[in-house]
Amino acid sequence: MTSTWSQTRAKQPPREDRVAEHRARMDAEVRAFRLREIREEQGLTQLAPWVGHSNTIAKVRRMLTDEGTHTGAGSVPAGPAAL
Repeated sequence: MTSTWSQTRAKQPPREDRVAEHRARMDAEVRAFRLREIREEQGLTQLAPWVGHSNTIAKVRRMLTDEGTHTGAGSVPAGPAAL
């Protein structure tokens, strides 16, 4: 006998903890994709020449998020002065 989606879901409801974990992963992927689009639109795909070598990842992360004194993705055009 074939079951409908409602019947299947009633027999085994989703685990909310796993749904939340998956949603968080998907949100992170969407944010990363959007940041990539912004960088490509502004010609900032090659960050290494102006970022330097020490703490590169942390600096870029702070620059592209709301951490520290930066204002989020809008601070990307500031370039080396933002660091």
